[in-house]
Amino acid sequence: MRQLQIGTSHALKRQGFTMLELLTVIGIIALVLSTFAMVLANYVQAARVSATRATISKIDAILKDRLQGLRKQDFTDAAQRLVDSGTAGNLDIGKTLAIKQAYRFYFPQQSADNSKPPFDQISTLTSSEPNAESAAYLYSIITRGATFGTPTVDETSFTSSETKTENGITYFVDAWGEPLRYYRSPTRLFWQGEDLNGNGSLDSGEPDVDGNMAVTPTSTVASLYAQARLILAPNVRFSTAGVRVHPLRIDSDDRLGRLNRSWGSLTASQYQNTWTQFELNFQTVDTFSTPLILSAGPDKELGLASPMNSFSSGQDAQAAKSRRAQLKNETAADIELITDNLTNLNTQAGGGN
Repeated sequence: MRQLQIGTSHALKRQGFTMLELLTVIGIIALVLSTFAMVLANYVQAARVSATRATISKIDAILKDRLQGLRKQDFTDAAQRLVDSGTAGNLDIGKTLAIKQAYRFYFPQQSADNSKPPFDQISTLTSSEPNAESAAYLYSIITRGATFGTPTVDETSFTSSETKTENGITYFVDAWGEPLRYYRSPTRLFWQGEDLNGNGSLDSGEPDVDGNMAVTPTSTVASLYAQARLILAPNVRFSTAGVRVHPLRIDSDDRLGRLNRSWGSLTASQYQNTWTQFELNFQTVDTFSTPLILSAGPDKELGLASPMNSFSSGQDAQAAKSRRAQLKNETAADIELITDNLTNLNTQAGGGN
């Protein structure tokens, strides 16, 4: 009897993949992995933005309550002392100055504002993490500063991802681990143009951003600051209908501009010096202001003068010196450094996207 011969050629025919099939599978896997990595990166980035916004909003709410508490205080005695010393011409001006002095003392952003307890050790950060100075001041204000009748807040109110400690000094950080920046009175952000005191000339302390050695109130400088404000503080909006003075040119502590008018009898040099010193210590004269809490965002580029440096108008949130030469070009690149910044004044407007 013949045995049935079963061929094995077909059984052995598909023992492996062809090179083309392997390459196709590898390509599909690579595509899936890259897509997953991109989705994961976007998710992580969005989570960091959301976490940073939450931290800034939490700090901002506490800070606003404290500021309201401060302004409810009775400054009559302090104002009278300023009048008696000849610093203020009358009680109204004295009260305005007393509020400014108290604001600077109780809500400092740098050592020049207040280096007394609980802020006396913050200067030790300048060597290891200089950019964290204002964040350390802000942390001390919130957790150890005067409460003015508002609830006490301690270290347990913030998570380890919202703070960092170096040399025994704790400061606020964003979700990228970078120090938050705190500007007490960022008035350069709210009034655009170089003629900040409105006297028609370029004076000491006024930024000659376009380098033409003259006032250019309608130049690209004004356009730049207008764009910066729309990115960093879009929540600050006013109606200008029927008003004689633009709301951004009104100081809420001195709505009638009494301080500036009281300097009318000074000589030109005296006026210039008084105006410059007032901005250095408090804020730009006759200008709207509100505290700015800022994260540099994913690119970690601030785009503004550092709040630790008074002498570059850092306390006023002026454009960073390194960028001023480019600002006159008025291109999208001029403000690219701040487009992803997150602040307490743009958290509802999608800042950081």
